[in-house]
Amino acid sequence: MSKNLFNKIILFAVVLFLLILAPSALNVPSQTAVRAICTGLAIDKGSQEGQVTVSAQILIPEAGGQYTQKLSMVSQDGETVEDALELMEYQVGKKIRLAHCNFIILGKELCEQQNIATVMDYFLRGNNIANNTLLIYSDKEAKELLSKSSNINTNEVDNLQVIAKHNEKYVFSGNANLLSFYHDYLSPQRTSCMARITIKENGDTDSSSGTSGSSDNGESGGSSGGGGGGSSKNTQSDAVLSDGSVAVFYKGKLARILTNDEREQFNWFDSKITGTIIKLTGISDKVLNNADLAYSVTNKKLKFDYQVVNNIPTIKFKVDVGLKLEMVQQEDETSLTNYDNSISEAVSNAISTKIENDVQNMMKIQKEYGFDVFNIYKPFNIRCHSEWQKYLKSLENPEDYMKNIEVFVESNVYSAL
Repeated sequence: MSKNLFNKIILFAVVLFLLILAPSALNVPSQTAVRAICTGLAIDKGSQEGQVTVSAQILIPEAGGQYTQKLSMVSQDGETVEDALELMEYQVGKKIRLAHCNFIILGKELCEQQNIATVMDYFLRGNNIANNTLLIYSDKEAKELLSKSSNINTNEVDNLQVIAKHNEKYVFSGNANLLSFYHDYLSPQRTSCMARITIKENGDTDSSSGTSGSSDNGESGGSSGGGGGGSSKNTQSDAVLSDGSVAVFYKGKLARILTNDEREQFNWFDSKITGTIIKLTGISDKVLNNADLAYSVTNKKLKFDYQVVNNIPTIKFKVDVGLKLEMVQQEDETSLTNYDNSISEAVSNAISTKIENDVQNMMKIQKEYGFDVFNIYKPFNIRCHSEWQKYLKSLENPEDYMKNIEVFVESNVYSAL
């Protein structure tokens, strides 16, 4: 009897508890009604001196037979990023939430004139955004690039996340996200890299489902349908351009844009990057006669030896490169279908010379601008600490440590097949 009574008391207590809470729970508004979901940000130099322009791409779910999404872009000027976001909340009537923000685009003028580490301090210090949020450089207005692309855009070639992730794997292996940027900025090297993505001059998109143009008030909207439905016959041309170039930041400001060719020169020091195409011209040996060849780098093994000799930092760099033949063209247009993948002495010498020239040019660029893409400071400081510190003290400005570093290159080229 007492057990049944106890169970009834528990049941009545649960029912009473639910009756008390149910009315307030039923009156809670939808989260999308009070919060704006931001999927991407763009930051530009403001229209007035000392200001920044922040643009947010806001995702708005819409009810219907099928799940659809609407994108609206809102921009505001402010003394700081947080000021602009606060003014933006007044404009949209919702709190701007950045938990789903996948990328931040930085405009050219902002990167050249201001320290972006200071500009973005709000994001990292207040933990207002994910640390793995991608950073992307645009040599146009960041706002314009944001309006041309979206992380939910049905056009895959305009997906900034896809492009940036591909670049981290095949263009430069350094992580170009918020946390890695500040990690590099606060280290002695103070050098960071990020993908350069721009807009095609003729990048107007064709008529297509899921896109719409910009309105006169500076906002742009579009929808992207999900699930089911028939396929659209319309196509969408690519609006953004990524050509393999990389933006290098030093002390928080844009230092230099590495072209695709220059970036490939830097990749000799990056063991994680393979698949690069090497082109040779005018090669002659026992089989070839003034031929053009193309090889892909399938394997790459690097070895570095760091020493300070007579107060001069030196790097002995050895690289073993495995190559796969991709193309052969003779001057007389003779077909060389039977030409095997073996590496002749002429080819080996040509590639070794190319590696030597590429590495020396890479060091020349770094010495000219003072940045240190591969954090050479760290291994010198660890492996020969006392000699390295003595070298730094001998410099008028210890931050100019790159200018006297010498690199000696030894290469071994072999067929990967």
